[in-house]
Amino acid sequence: LIGIPLVFLSAYVFMVYQDLQRPGIVVLLFHQVIENEQEWSNKYQHRLSVFEEQLDYLLHEGYTTILPSEIYKYTRKSDSEKVVMLTFDDGTPDHYDIVYPLLRQRNFKGVFFVIADNLGKRYGLSASQLMEMSQNGMEVGSHSCSHPFLDEVNENEILYELDQSKRILSEVTG
Repeated sequence: LIGIPLVFLSAYVFMVYQDLQRPGIVVLLFHQVIENEQEWSNKYQHRLSVFEEQLDYLLHEGYTTILPSEIYKYTRKSDSEKVVMLTFDDGTPDHYDIVYPLLRQRNFKGVFFVIADNLGKRYGLSASQLMEMSQNGMEVGSHSCSHPFLDEVNENEILYELDQSKRILSEVTG
């Protein structure tokens, strides 16, 4: 019975590996990275040990990390170029405490999609952390103001979430 999930996991890992071999830009999405693996509780959390292995794989295989503002350079990517975009959702404290230092150690770049209303709160980044990351090669993008399910709010609320979050994040990052 345990073998069945391992077969599916192996197949999934093989499919991801195959995708990395195809021409084009690969975008990898992460949420929270946790140090204490005993606290791992949901599909949106990534174990630190696994995350480091993934970064090391990309590094040793010669991948270049890019930002959305650099995509135009890779629109005609050759088969020999290995390009990946690393994205991180929600702007949680581990993005500064764990992810950011690991990316810098490997000379990687990342895109951090931040929930603007969480800035300065216990479960969000501080403005100074976000500014530091932005000044050191990381890109900051909006993940809305309050993280509503956009299919459950009206058009005016969607526009508010997008406009307000962009304004707040722009004030922080310059």
